[in-house]
Amino acid sequence: MNVVFTIQTSTGSGSGSGGSGSERKMNEPLQKAFVAEALKRGMVGVEGHRSVGGMRVSLYNAISVEETESLATLMKSFEAEHWAKQNDSKPTTK
Repeated sequence: MNVVFTIQTSTGSGSGSGGSGSERKMNEPLQKAFVAEALKRGMVGVEGHRSVGGMRVSLYNAISVEETESLATLMKSFEAEHWAKQNDSKPTTK
């Protein structure tokens, strides 16, 4: 299974979670920072397709539960670190 995702930023008025009046755009500098952090942790091939952007992680039978948990930990810690720099509230991670 491929997990495809982007890091987005809300612009305009409205809440940071895409509320009324806000527009969501890909945040390429943060995506590059995420890829760099993933590489530091030994995760390769996180970049998405060059014409589409975003990121892609392949989770197949050869990927262990521990490796999957490591990715989830990276995603949560990256979100918490960078969300705090841009917003006054906590992220809405589900």
